[in-house]
Amino acid sequence: MAGQGRRVRAESRADGGAGVPQGVEIVAADVTDRDDATRAFQDAETVYHCAGAPYHRWPELHPHR
Repeated sequence: MAGQGRRVRAESRADGGAGVPQGVEIVAADVTDRDDATRAFQDAETVYHCAGAPYHRWPELHPHR
């Protein structure tokens, strides 16, 4: 997508982003924190959630609006 001129943002708990393609914006955030998640996903059209958390902890770890 970034190679097609679209804005792509990747979230990482730590500054870094090793292995992301050129042109991908890196945002340091903890998506288990409501404010960080809101900031990280601001203006996003699509969010792909690729982090794994134990199912029984989803209500605790995934903030809701």
